[in-house]
Amino acid sequence: MDEETFQRCRRIGAAAALLAAYVALGFASRSGDVFLGAVNLTDRNAAGLLRASVAGVRRWRRRLVEEGLIEAKRTGRGYRVVVCESDILANLLFALRADY
Repeated sequence: MDEETFQRCRRIGAAAALLAAYVALGFASRSGDVFLGAVNLTDRNAAGLLRASVAGVRRWRRRLVEEGLIEAKRTGRGYRVVVCESDILANLLFALRADY
């Protein structure tokens, strides 16, 4: 893993759990400009799934948006999330494994 990817993984930190949840729940993925179906999820529901605080999930979602890994649009029933870059998960898992 190159240094830039490693630093990006460090910045994402615990937000990787939320990214993994979005991917596992079948949220939309982006291939070029093509968007596949999306699911709405509130921060409260995500917090329940991950057994984390709502504030923590909110912070993680914002971090993932800032890093360009997801796009999140507020709807009346939570957020419509599009995963823009899921390949980073493999790098995150590698980085986490290297820590042990």
